[in-house]
Amino acid sequence: MTPRSAGVGHLRRRIAVLGLAALTMVAASGCGTITGPVFTIEMFVDPGPEELLIQHVSYRFAGTEQAYDFQHGTSWRKAANVGFGESYLTVFEPPDGTVCRILVDGVEFDRQIAEGADRLDCGANAQ
Repeated sequence: MTPRSAGVGHLRRRIAVLGLAALTMVAASGCGTITGPVFTIEMFVDPGPEELLIQHVSYRFAGTEQAYDFQHGTSWRKAANVGFGESYLTVFEPPDGTVCRILVDGVEFDRQIAEGADRLDCGANAQ
């Protein structure tokens, strides 16, 4: 091997390493198509005919931790942009007629109406 051919091999390895580093940075930043599609998930809780207060909501968007809202309103809404995975919403002790809905990219994916249950659950699996 001549000194010149050894330098060419070193240059090729260096270019390959730099290319891999750049690809890793793009993937980690969430830019580009490497990360896959992004879905807009919207969650709603709407009151029943009596418009009673919603007390306790638990929710989780795909790729996030479960969260809780303790509130005293008649309606509730959260939205997030997420990747693949399951998102869900639970209303505890919902008044009869309370409606939970989950939309994926503006299309209703799940809709449930409370009828005498201790909890009301909605879910969506974005794929």
